[in-house]
Amino acid sequence: MTEKETHNIQIAGLNVWDEIGWDCLRCLADERRKSIDNVTMPRSHVLEAVLDADRLDTALKNRKQWTPAMGLLSYEEWQNVLRPVFLHSRYGV
Repeated sequence: MTEKETHNIQIAGLNVWDEIGWDCLRCLADERRKSIDNVTMPRSHVLEAVLDADRLDTALKNRKQWTPAMGLLSYEEWQNVLRPVFLHSRYGV
């Protein structure tokens, strides 16, 4: 992986979280019957949500940033690429 590929994955991952984060937290709040202001998600769950359902792959492909090297990454390697830009141990509103 080049630095550019790593950077593209990280930026796309943050953008995916921006798109889905509110909905994830809203569902969690509804499930726990709490206000959305009173729930948080651990970083590991945030990374899993970002990597789920091919949203990250699609975002990279739509931006024409997908490379063959990305297709060779394991799930753990994807997490390792994203972890440095998800700085907090928990995420909420």
